[in-house]
Amino acid sequence: LDEGDRCLLAVSGGPDSMCLMQVFYELGIPFEIAHLDHGTRAGESAQDAAFVGDMATQYGVPFHHERRDIPRETAQSAGSFEEVAREARYAFLLGTASERRCAVLATGHHADDQAETVLMRLFRGASPGGLGGIPPVRQCDEVRIIRPLLECYREDIVAFLEARGIPYREDRTNADTHHRRNRVRHELLPLLTRGYNPRVREALVRFAEA
Repeated sequence: LDEGDRCLLAVSGGPDSMCLMQVFYELGIPFEIAHLDHGTRAGESAQDAAFVGDMATQYGVPFHHERRDIPRETAQSAGSFEEVAREARYAFLLGTASERRCAVLATGHHADDQAETVLMRLFRGASPGGLGGIPPVRQCDEVRIIRPLLECYREDIVAFLEARGIPYREDRTNADTHHRRNRVRHELLPLLTRGYNPRVREALVRFAEA
């Protein structure tokens, strides 16, 4: 961050984004919160939005919220649910950052996300640049996207929250193995860890860095 940067945090309510918010709070870095409700899970996504809004009130920070019917938009699109959701999410986040004149958008991507991304791109035959995975910093027009937790693993993030008694929401669709990333997370990576390399996540993260 540069001195005086206005920061917008993408907060879903899950452990990674709640950790991101707490870190900014403890470091005394001013921030605002943005949350996109995907209109899913029979109303549970609206509960996530309400939870994040309540947390924003507790932290005393501005809260920006939008709802999209991603299932309907996916049905009208040639893309997958994940692709449509990602496009909608970043359109909302970057648009909000621009409107609020925030030079920085921070997301809660972490090392497990990085390991999963590298594997998924490897399967697609990505270029060496693509195998770098999720970049820690990326400029998108006038907004700089940063991932401060990219070197932190999921279990450390959860331990951080539990040590402070900070609540978070669990999205039950994260366990749905119909989605490719979830299959990589719940089936492939555990298989590679058990049968080939107990530190395969760390190896994939180092590969992305190289």
